[in-house]
Amino acid sequence: LFFVDALTPTLVFFYIAFTMLAVLNVVTGVFVDNALESTKSQRDYQIDKAKELTDDMIIQVRHFFNAIDTDRSGEISKEEMLFMLQDDDLAAFWNVIGFEDGDADLMFQMCERHAGFINFSEFLECTRRLRGQARSIDLHAILQETRGNSYKLRELESMLRGKRR
Repeated sequence: LFFVDALTPTLVFFYIAFTMLAVLNVVTGVFVDNALESTKSQRDYQIDKAKELTDDMIIQVRHFFNAIDTDRSGEISKEEMLFMLQDDDLAAFWNVIGFEDGDADLMFQMCERHAGFINFSEFLECTRRLRGQARSIDLHAILQETRGNSYKLRELESMLRGKRR
């Protein structure tokens, strides 16, 4: 072909190179699309699994709450909560959901909102909030609140110093 003219082999070469790049681009696109689809389905699976675990946790906490609520009032008292720890099965479940034996009294103090009793929604909210280790956002919220309190204390101190003079 080079003996006929130089333009034809050059055009054939660029045609073959362009076709190969186009085919490789399509193949790469298929692989990338499959990878993205796989990632999306895995993310959907993780979301579904997290929802399922949350639903299971709510059911387990409901059973646990009902077991503690010996008088079936729909609310638990501090006495019922502490009595719960004497039952081996309930104490073991208390540990399974992420609490230690000494946490029952503290949890009741933190979650009680009215007249010495905790209803199920308060119990569930506290269980979710207090379970597990502190996250970074929890620590930052405490830090922010501490800064605000520090600022208010300095203002109060300056007001008190001003009145003493």
